[in-house]
Amino acid sequence: MNLKDINMLNKICGKDIIHVECPHITEKKFIAYCKRVRPLLFCITPANYQFVQAEFGLDGLTPEEFSETLTRIYKELKGVCQIQLHVHISQFPKRVPNKRKRELIENAYYFMKNKVGITPTKIVFGWFSYDEDCKKISEKLDLNIIENHFHIYDRDIKPLEN
Repeated sequence: MNLKDINMLNKICGKDIIHVECPHITEKKFIAYCKRVRPLLFCITPANYQFVQAEFGLDGLTPEEFSETLTRIYKELKGVCQIQLHVHISQFPKRVPNKRKRELIENAYYFMKNKVGITPTKIVFGWFSYDEDCKKISEKLDLNIIENHFHIYDRDIKPLEN
Protein backbone atom coordinates (compact mmCIF):
# COMPACT_ATOMS: atom_id res chain seq x y z
CA MET A 1 0.00 0.00 0.00
CA ASN A 2 1.43 3.39 -0.91
CA LEU A 3 1.55 6.50 1.28
CA LYS A 4 -1.35 8.17 -0.54
CA ASP A 5 -3.61 5.16 0.17
CA ILE A 6 -2.54 5.08 3.83
CA ASN A 7 -3.32 8.80 4.20
CA MET A 8 -6.74 8.27 2.60
CA LEU A 9 -7.54 5.36 4.95
CA ASN A 10 -6.48 7.45 7.94
CA LYS A 11 -8.82 10.27 6.90
CA ILE A 12 -11.71 7.84 6.45
CA CYS A 13 -11.13 5.50 9.41
CA GLY A 14 -9.13 7.58 11.87
CA LYS A 15 -11.43 10.48 12.73
CA ASP A 16 -11.92 9.25 16.29
CA ILE A 17 -8.20 9.49 17.09
CA ILE A 18 -6.26 12.70 16.60
CA HIS A 19 -2.54 13.32 16.87
CA VAL A 20 -2.42 16.91 18.08
CA GLU A 21 0.66 18.77 16.88
CA CYS A 22 -0.38 22.35 16.08
CA PRO A 23 -3.46 23.32 18.12
CA HIS A 24 -2.18 26.90 18.32
CA ILE A 25 -2.93 27.17 14.57
CA THR A 26 -6.14 25.14 14.34
CA GLU A 27 -7.57 26.12 17.73
CA LYS A 28 -11.16 27.21 16.97
CA LYS A 29 -11.98 24.49 14.43
CA PHE A 30 -10.09 21.92 16.48
CA ILE A 31 -12.00 22.67 19.69
CA ALA A 32 -15.35 22.72 17.87
CA TYR A 33 -14.55 19.38 16.18
CA CYS A 34 -13.52 17.81 19.50
CA LYS A 35 -16.69 18.97 21.23
CA ARG A 36 -18.76 17.47 18.42
CA VAL A 37 -16.88 14.17 17.82
CA ARG A 38 -15.24 13.59 21.25
CA PRO A 39 -12.13 11.88 19.83
CA LEU A 40 -9.21 10.35 21.68
CA LEU A 41 -6.42 12.92 21.59
CA PHE A 42 -2.68 12.24 21.63
CA CYS A 43 -1.33 15.70 22.39
CA ILE A 44 1.96 17.45 21.86
CA THR A 45 3.34 19.35 24.85
CA PRO A 46 5.83 22.16 25.42
CA ALA A 47 8.52 19.46 25.64
CA ASN A 48 8.36 19.44 21.82
CA TYR A 49 8.53 23.23 21.41
CA GLN A 50 11.46 23.00 18.97
CA PHE A 51 9.72 20.35 16.86
CA VAL A 52 6.53 22.43 16.62
CA GLN A 53 8.51 25.57 15.84
CA ALA A 54 10.38 23.82 13.00
CA GLU A 55 7.35 21.99 11.55
CA PHE A 56 4.57 24.56 11.88
CA GLY A 57 5.98 27.84 13.14
CA LEU A 58 4.95 29.50 16.36
CA ASP A 59 4.24 33.07 15.21
CA GLY A 60 6.67 34.41 17.79
CA LEU A 61 5.22 32.49 20.75
CA THR A 62 7.84 32.05 23.46
CA PRO A 63 8.11 28.65 25.16
CA GLU A 64 6.12 30.07 28.09
CA GLU A 65 3.37 31.44 25.83
CA PHE A 66 3.21 28.14 23.94
CA SER A 67 2.85 26.31 27.26
CA GLU A 68 0.06 28.67 28.36
CA THR A 69 -1.75 28.19 25.02
CA LEU A 70 -1.60 24.40 25.24
CA THR A 71 -2.66 24.47 28.88
CA ARG A 72 -5.71 26.60 28.05
CA ILE A 73 -6.75 24.43 25.08
CA TYR A 74 -6.26 21.10 26.84
CA LYS A 75 -8.07 22.26 30.00
CA GLU A 76 -11.04 23.25 27.86
CA LEU A 77 -11.09 19.81 26.26
CA LYS A 78 -10.24 17.58 29.21
CA GLY A 79 -13.88 17.12 30.23
CA VAL A 80 -14.89 16.38 26.63
CA CYS A 81 -12.09 14.14 25.29
CA GLN A 82 -9.64 11.63 26.65
CA ILE A 83 -6.25 13.34 26.45
CA GLN A 84 -3.02 11.36 26.24
CA LEU A 85 0.61 12.02 25.21
CA HIS A 86 2.18 12.49 21.81
CA VAL A 87 5.97 12.91 21.99
CA HIS A 88 8.44 13.30 19.15
CA ILE A 89 11.89 11.91 19.99
CA SER A 90 13.41 11.34 16.54
CA GLN A 91 12.90 9.21 13.49
CA PHE A 92 16.15 7.60 14.65
CA PRO A 93 15.74 7.37 18.45
CA LYS A 94 18.89 5.29 18.96
CA ARG A 95 20.88 8.35 17.89
CA VAL A 96 19.38 10.48 20.68
CA PRO A 97 21.06 10.38 24.11
CA ASN A 98 19.05 8.62 26.81
CA LYS A 99 19.14 11.80 28.93
CA ARG A 100 17.35 13.75 26.15
CA LYS A 101 14.73 11.00 25.67
CA ARG A 102 14.04 10.97 29.40
CA GLU A 103 13.78 14.78 29.44
CA LEU A 104 11.26 14.85 26.56
CA ILE A 105 9.05 12.06 27.90
CA GLU A 106 9.12 13.18 31.54
CA ASN A 107 8.58 16.86 30.71
CA ALA A 108 5.58 15.93 28.56
CA TYR A 109 4.16 13.67 31.27
CA TYR A 110 4.58 16.21 34.07
CA PHE A 111 3.20 19.06 31.93
CA MET A 112 -0.03 17.11 31.52
CA LYS A 113 -0.12 16.08 35.15
CA ASN A 114 0.85 19.37 36.78
CA LYS A 115 -0.41 22.03 34.34
CA VAL A 116 -3.44 20.40 32.72
CA GLY A 117 -4.49 18.19 35.64
CA ILE A 118 -4.48 14.90 33.71
CA THR A 119 -2.41 11.84 34.54
CA PRO A 120 -1.67 10.28 31.15
CA THR A 121 -1.70 6.51 30.79
CA LYS A 122 -0.88 6.22 27.07
CA ILE A 123 1.79 7.58 24.78
CA VAL A 124 2.19 7.67 21.01
CA PHE A 125 5.66 8.47 19.72
CA GLY A 126 6.01 10.66 16.66
CA TRP A 127 6.51 8.59 13.54
CA PHE A 128 5.74 5.58 15.84
CA SER A 129 9.49 5.66 16.37
CA TYR A 130 10.91 4.69 19.75
CA ASP A 131 13.54 2.38 21.19
CA GLU A 132 14.16 0.32 24.29
CA ASP A 133 15.21 3.41 26.29
CA CYS A 134 11.89 5.11 25.47
CA LYS A 135 10.06 1.95 26.43
CA LYS A 136 11.78 1.77 29.85
CA ILE A 137 11.16 5.46 30.57
CA SER A 138 7.49 5.06 29.60
CA GLU A 139 7.09 1.98 31.77
CA LYS A 140 8.49 3.83 34.81
CA LEU A 141 5.74 6.44 34.31
CA ASP A 142 3.10 3.70 33.81
CA LEU A 143 2.58 4.81 30.20
CA ASN A 144 1.39 2.24 27.69
CA ILE A 145 2.96 2.73 24.27
CA ILE A 146 0.33 2.75 21.54
CA GLU A 147 1.50 1.29 18.25
CA ASN A 148 0.54 2.12 14.69
CA HIS A 149 -3.18 2.89 14.31
CA PHE A 150 -5.58 4.86 12.13
CA HIS A 151 -5.64 8.54 13.04
CA ILE A 152 -5.84 12.04 11.68
CA TYR A 153 -3.90 15.14 12.68
CA ASP A 154 -5.35 18.33 14.06
CA ARG A 155 -4.07 20.02 10.90
CA ASP A 156 -6.38 17.75 8.85
CA ILE A 157 -9.36 19.50 10.42
CA LYS A 158 -8.39 22.83 8.89
CA PRO A 159 -5.67 23.07 6.26
CA LEU A 160 -2.69 25.20 7.25
CA GLU A 161 -2.25 28.47 5.45
CA ASN A 162 1.00 28.92 3.53
